[in-house]
Amino acid sequence: TYDNPIRLDQDIFVEGDVVIRGYVEGKGGIYAGRNVYIAGDVIYKTTPTNWPLQEDAQARDAVANQPNATELRLAARSNIVVG
Repeated sequence: TYDNPIRLDQDIFVEGDVVIRGYVEGKGGIYAGRNVYIAGDVIYKTTPTNWPLQEDAQARDAVANQPNATELRLAARSNIVVG
């Protein structure tokens, strides 16, 4: 919910499936050992940070140096299913 969002402050690794929907805040990644299912809207509680295009190392440094940045990364060993 808006009052109780998914709070990310680091990367999260899950051995099985991940089902996600709802409000998100913070900065981090969710990595699934199997599948990620996006079961509804995933909504940032605050406006996502807009990063300029940069080389990977520069982009990582820029994100790391912004404590209030918003960022969500989703990755799966198998599939990411939207719907």
